[in-house]
Amino acid sequence: MDNTPNHFFSFGIGGLDHLVESCGDTFFVKTCFPGTTQTVIDLDIFKLEETKTKTDWVRVENIGDCAFFLNSHGKDGQSFRAKDARMDQNCVYQLLSGYDGKRLYKNMLG
Repeated sequence: MDNTPNHFFSFGIGGLDHLVESCGDTFFVKTCFPGTTQTVIDLDIFKLEETKTKTDWVRVENIGDCAFFLNSHGKDGQSFRAKDARMDQNCVYQLLSGYDGKRLYKNMLG
């Protein structure tokens, strides 16, 4: 089933997709960045909503008291209760490769 949310990128912009399970919910996180710089310029988070008749991805602006940690190659990520992990809540942390090694980026939501 590939009904992940669409996100249109302009020329020269790359992106990574991650699936994250958090407290029984499934989230799809899409980041985009210009070329090889991997400086995040857009971050979209969608929550999987399932009913008896349909399944749909709904955009969310808030992940509550959780923090997401995303790896540098896409695919999947981890969710933590921010307080337990000593991280800031409602934030997405992402490890990205740069010309000088790996860097940890923190994106605060809404």
